[in-house]
Amino acid sequence: MDNSYLINNMEQMLVDIYKIKDIEAIYYSDLISSVSQERRITIIPCLSIRYDGGKFLSLCSKDKYFDVFVKKVFAVYNLEKNRIVMDHELDPFSLHAHILIDDNAKVLLESGDLTKVNKSYAFYHGKKGYSESLLFLKDVFKMHLPLIEYHLKQLLSLYNISISFCSDELRGYRKNYTLDYKVDGLDDFLYLEIERMDNRELIVKIRSLNNHFKPLVLHTRFNNSNLTTSISSFDEKLYCVNKYSLSNENGVVNTYDVHQNNESIAYYNMLLDKVDNPYENLANIDQTSKLIWFKLPWNAFYGFSRQMSLISDNESIVNANNKYLSVGDNEFMIREYASHYYQRIKSMTTNATYVVMDEIGKTVRGIPLSHEDNIYLIETAFDHMLGSSGYYENNLDSRYFYHLVESDNGILGINSDNLVSISSEDDIIMPADLLIKDDVKRLLKR
Repeated sequence: MDNSYLINNMEQMLVDIYKIKDIEAIYYSDLISSVSQERRITIIPCLSIRYDGGKFLSLCSKDKYFDVFVKKVFAVYNLEKNRIVMDHELDPFSLHAHILIDDNAKVLLESGDLTKVNKSYAFYHGKKGYSESLLFLKDVFKMHLPLIEYHLKQLLSLYNISISFCSDELRGYRKNYTLDYKVDGLDDFLYLEIERMDNRELIVKIRSLNNHFKPLVLHTRFNNSNLTTSISSFDEKLYCVNKYSLSNENGVVNTYDVHQNNESIAYYNMLLDKVDNPYENLANIDQTSKLIWFKLPWNAFYGFSRQMSLISDNESIVNANNKYLSVGDNEFMIREYASHYYQRIKSMTTNATYVVMDEIGKTVRGIPLSHEDNIYLIETAFDHMLGSSGYYENNLDSRYFYHLVESDNGILGINSDNLVSISSEDDIIMPADLLIKDDVKRLLKR
C-alpha cells in the first residue's frame, strides 16, 4: 500500500516571486498609453524589477500573480530601500548607491493603488472558495422554471394551444425531470431533459407525455449585454427567438422573431417598462450599485448602468454593469456581468482602441435550507474570464463562495449585513453537510 503524500507543486512563477531579494531597480510603465496630456490615468500597469545579481521579472495587471508580485516588491523595497547597492557594471562610479526606482513606481507602490481590490468583488476578498458547487442540480434547474414556462406558453399560443402550470414541483434527478401542467384544461406532464446548464447557458429538451406538441429544444444564453432565449423544433422546422438587449436610448428592448419553414410568422420589437426594483436588497447583496431596472415578462428584472469618465476628446474610461434578477416562491437567482474598459475613438492622429482593464462574471443563487427555521444558503459562482485582472484569475476564477443567513421575512429580509461566510474550514465539505441543522445553526451563531 502506498502511504506517500500527494504534493501539489507550487507554480514556478509564484516560487520566483516569493524568492525576490536584493532589489537593484524598480520600474513602472503603462502598457496602453493615454494620448491625453491633461489627465494621466493608469490603464494596464506593469511593474518590472532587476534583483538578486541581475535577475529580471516583469508582470502586468493581467498576469495571474500581479497582486502578489506587487505586495512582495513593496515589502522587500521597504526592507531594503536604505541598503547600499553596489553595481559596478551599470554604475561604475557608484553614483546611485541605493535602489533605483522611478517616481511613478514609488508613488504607486507607497499608495497601494496597484493592489486595490475592485469593488465588484471586494466582498469576497480574503474568503475561501470551493472548486465545485455545493448546490444540488435540481435546485439550480428549478430557478429557471419561470423563464421556461413563460417562453413555452408564448410559443404554443401561436398554435392556439393553451397551457398552465399548477405548481413548480419537479420530480426526477440528475438531468431528467418531469413537471405537471395542463393542456387546454387536460392533465399532462412535461419531460425535461437538461443537455447543458452552467452559469451562462441552459439547454433543455421539452416533450409532452401525450404528444400535445412536437419535441422542443429551449436554449437560454446570458450574454454580456443581453439575454437570449430561443425555442426550436426540428420536426416543425420552427425557430423562435426572444432577445432582451440594451438599446442606445438607455432602455431594454425585447425583440421577438419566429420563423417556420424559413418564413417569418411572428415578429415584434418593443421597449420594456422601466420599474423600481422591489428586491434591491438582493440586487445589492454583495455590493452597492445603482442600476436602471426593467420588468421582464415573467417574475424577473433586468438592470444596467453605464458610467463614463472622459480623459480627452476621444478617450474615456467606462464602467458597465448588467444584472438579471429572477425571483421564485422562496428562492432567487442573479446573473451579473461587469466590466471596466478604456476606449479611444479613431481620429486624424490616433487609431481606435478598446481595452478591457478588468471584467467580472458571476451568478448568485439563494435557496432555503429549512422552511421551518427560515435559513437560506447563498451561493456565488464566478465565471472563468479571459479578460479579467490577475487578482480575479488568482482568487475568484471558477470558484464558488457560500454564505448562510437567517431571515424571518423570507428573501426580503436577506441583505449583505446578515450574511455569514462559510467554507471547508467549517467542516462543510459536501452538499449533505448543509442538511445537518444543528451544525448550520451553530455556524449562524458564531
